[in-house]
Amino acid sequence: MSEQVNPVESAGSQRKFDQGALLTLAKQSSSEFDEAQKDIENNIWQYLKQNTVISLGNPQIRDRGTGTYDLLVPVEWEVRSAPILATLNKYFWDYSKQPFKNEKVDFSLRHHMRKMTWGIKIQQYANDNEKQKRAYSYDLYKFLVSKQAKRHCSKDSGSWVSPACLM
Repeated sequence: MSEQVNPVESAGSQRKFDQGALLTLAKQSSSEFDEAQKDIENNIWQYLKQNTVISLGNPQIRDRGTGTYDLLVPVEWEVRSAPILATLNKYFWDYSKQPFKNEKVDFSLRHHMRKMTWGIKIQQYANDNEKQKRAYSYDLYKFLVSKQAKRHCSKDSGSWVSPACLM
């Protein structure tokens, strides 16, 4: 029983694989996917949790005129993007198949509300099954966007949860 991974070319456009080769490829891909998940977890999510600097502004109260009030707390956060970019560039494409870079991005859900801010935007259509950088990039994309990092922040006696999300 041969465990060779090399395909043997045959006539026409068909490929013939040695016995066990496809199983070996599947196991290798599964192992690479597991390693990539660990890489994302350690070098993106844990990195964000450990290295994000969060600043809270002064809280403001807004009367909604209906007997209810909104509590507004300005939150700013920053983190060095180089380690995150290096990890993302191993597994994903940007929309033009170029390396990701930290740039001004519109994260608004409504295009008429354009608010450009520094960030990294990963788009699903640039990493779907037909266009993915690696055989498991689309599944890794789904893993990445299913996560959220949260930091509990406090100012004086109050406390808030501030999400640090990658989109």
